[in-house]
Amino acid sequence: MGVTRSGRVYENPEAVNRGKAPTAALGIAPEATPIPYKKVTEKEVEAFIKIIKASEYKVVEQMGWVMIDNGLTLNVCLVSTLKQMNVDLNCIRPSKTTVRAFDGSQREVNREIDLLINVGPCSFNITFQVIDIPNAFSLLLGRSWIHLAGAVPSTLHQKLKFIVEERLITVKGEEDYAIYKETTVPYISIGDD
Repeated sequence: MGVTRSGRVYENPEAVNRGKAPTAALGIAPEATPIPYKKVTEKEVEAFIKIIKASEYKVVEQMGWVMIDNGLTLNVCLVSTLKQMNVDLNCIRPSKTTVRAFDGSQREVNREIDLLINVGPCSFNITFQVIDIPNAFSLLLGRSWIHLAGAVPSTLHQKLKFIVEERLITVKGEEDYAIYKETTVPYISIGDD
């Protein structure tokens, strides 16, 4: 008789036949009844999401859209973003980096800049490659920033978590848009009388 790592009890007939001393007898535990799975409704999911969203740390974005991409190897800042931020263009340094775009084309990056970026309550000094391309985002933060912050991104939950001074910081992604607005005024329908 023996016990596997998963806790199963088995009897090995060879151990008995070889004349070995029997192992300590173990009492067999009764089979546990499986917990029936409850189907979760859409209403319960929405209520749970509202609770989660209300309890997480909120970030006020000052520059519009910032995309965090764990497949991107560098941090990208658009020329249009720098103009909107009124950054001194004398701070831009020359760079000889070649970037491959998402469509496979190569682009020369001839400038880079160091910017102080606030993410939640933390500030990061990040080197950005300055590119003049049309994009829906103001900044693209890549793997180098993710590793610098020690962040754990979740594309499924659209969140980014990292620890600063023994505090868990959660940065939430794009919010869902409400299609309707709940009101406290009840609607009354009047039929043809």
